[in-house]
Amino acid sequence: MLSPDLKKKLYEVVTSGTVRKPAPPKVITKQHGNFEEDFPGRVITTEHGDFYLCEKWLSEFHSHAEKITQQYVAFFESTPPPDVHRDFHTLLSYAPSQILFLDIETTGLGNCPLFLVGVMHFTNSDKDESTFKIDQLFARDYSEEVSLLHYLNKIFANFTVFATFNGLSFDLPFIHNRMIYHRLHPQINHFHFDLLHHSRRKWRGQVPNCKLQTLETRICNRRRIGDIPGDLIPDAYHEFVRTGDTLLLKEIFQHNALDLITMAELIVALRQ
Repeated sequence: MLSPDLKKKLYEVVTSGTVRKPAPPKVITKQHGNFEEDFPGRVITTEHGDFYLCEKWLSEFHSHAEKITQQYVAFFESTPPPDVHRDFHTLLSYAPSQILFLDIETTGLGNCPLFLVGVMHFTNSDKDESTFKIDQLFARDYSEEVSLLHYLNKIFANFTVFATFNGLSFDLPFIHNRMIYHRLHPQINHFHFDLLHHSRRKWRGQVPNCKLQTLETRICNRRRIGDIPGDLIPDAYHEFVRTGDTLLLKEIFQHNALDLITMAELIVALRQ
């Protein structure tokens, strides 16, 4: 269930009419807590300016992190059956650490700015345990998008595979267009494993639809509580830029991270 505060804020955003895009503020007025306290992380400075980076481990989002990790490792140690789609053979030819899970949050469709990019990869934690690390690149105002994208391009150079959900049609073309808009040079020539297409092949007709959260509920046996509706995310971000209110922003970060985690679970489930 959504908390009373969140319900109230969602109602205010929806009923206030169209949220106009303000001039990019250099200093955000914080009216609902301190941003750095609500989102532990660090400011990253690039040649194009600053953006904010939050770094967390899977265990900070999911109580069964160890189980997810073990299943993921076992998936890559297994031998694919001969009748499996060729994309699986290609995927399994790479090391788990070479795969970058990717999910974006934008201010709208078309050539609108994006403001949050979640990336997740398999690595060793600060406790020297193999697990997933989740990095969330955040533009605190519209002007920080270009520095975020510049840094994201550098992240891309460290991986050879993208894993997304509908990323072939949405996430990667969107990122490409925004990079071109900012006169950056996209480094997006990776092998791309799009879970949406493989989910449709495996589960079409067995589930009501192949939306990510439907598969999360039906296949991963996990239901989100208090998740922000996706169509309200753009207005919630505009509200944050305008007022500095982080209440809805917390829900967006959680929504983004859970999308990434579900992708890792679905990759394993697709082979079962």
